[in-house]
Amino acid sequence: MKSIKTKLIVYFCILILVGSIGLGFMSITTASNAVTEEAEKALVMLAQEGAKLTESRIETPMTALEMLAGRQDIESMDFEEQQPVLQRQLERTGFLALGVVYPNGTTYYNDGTTAELGDREYVKRAFNGESNVSDIIISRVTNSAVLMYAVPIENNGRVVGVLIGRRDGSFLSDLTDDMGFGELGYAYMINTDGNVIAYPDRDRVMDQWNPIEESQQDETLKSMASFFQTMIGEKEGIGNYHFQGNSLYAGYAPIEGTNWIIGITANEEEVLAAVPRLQRNIAIISLIILIISVMSCLFIGNSITKPIISSIAYSKKIANLDMTEDMPEIFLKRKDEIGSLAMAFQTITDNLREFIKQISDTSQQVASSSEELTATSQQSSMAAEEVARTIE
Repeated sequence: MKSIKTKLIVYFCILILVGSIGLGFMSITTASNAVTEEAEKALVMLAQEGAKLTESRIETPMTALEMLAGRQDIESMDFEEQQPVLQRQLERTGFLALGVVYPNGTTYYNDGTTAELGDREYVKRAFNGESNVSDIIISRVTNSAVLMYAVPIENNGRVVGVLIGRRDGSFLSDLTDDMGFGELGYAYMINTDGNVIAYPDRDRVMDQWNPIEESQQDETLKSMASFFQTMIGEKEGIGNYHFQGNSLYAGYAPIEGTNWIIGITANEEEVLAAVPRLQRNIAIISLIILIISVMSCLFIGNSITKPIISSIAYSKKIANLDMTEDMPEIFLKRKDEIGSLAMAFQTITDNLREFIKQISDTSQQVASSSEELTATSQQSSMAAEEVARTIE
């Protein structure tokens, strides 16, 4: 690699390549962080909106149930009066069944069936004057997953019974089915015990799946169990965990009036799907820049080395005492170092020409003097011969 042009191309290409790689790495890292940060913000916002939606969907039937409990025929605690009212209101409220729990725990449903529900937590809370909704539980009546609403029935400021409404256990899962981030994201709900109460897989809800408890036997659930514990402790925020071979981001928020927390997930690969495209684009741009840089280096290299090569050829002529040519005018007019070098060579050429001319003139003078001396010598010789003949 003796050529200056080659050195310029190689050095500039290395410099540009290193710069492009560094810039590309920084761009990809910055883009990945920005995409992740925006996705995390979006997940938290989606979780908050999902919590508000769930709260409103729960509050509407709760309000209807409270209004029903305030009717005089319901407050009478006479089931003969209550049953026809419950039957008429069943379709209007959207519940699967309506019932009245008496102080002894016996529950009378709109269809005339009975059940003992006095030990249920949601019933106890209602008897304490608190309208509430249960977690997803297995019904003693239908033996299926249900969601139970309970409001106190008051008469003269005293709780005399509890009005309950049954909804299908898939109600919350139906809500979360419409939530999620992207194509692969999904939503779910858990309670403060870690039980899943809404999930895309309904069997997990039916089985009252609890990853925190099951992680003690299943190591693959450790990451999810740890995240669930964080959700329960912090109530609102963002985090990530691994589940079934997928890396997931999840935003979560509490649902007011309940002990539930909603989580909205996003698949990490889907979130960062734009990064590989960015990598390809940066690689293509870097290649284009490299090609342009090589061409630029060739142009710059030629503009630098061509005058130098011409100067070298000219100097060789001077070394061979060939003074017949001048430096090209294009080099002499340049204002840079090449112009100064060309001017120096031209000065050398002019000085050598002058020197040779002086030598030539001096040689001619010497030759003329030599001729005169020769003629004088011949005259002297002839005079000597004359003198010699005279003496004889």
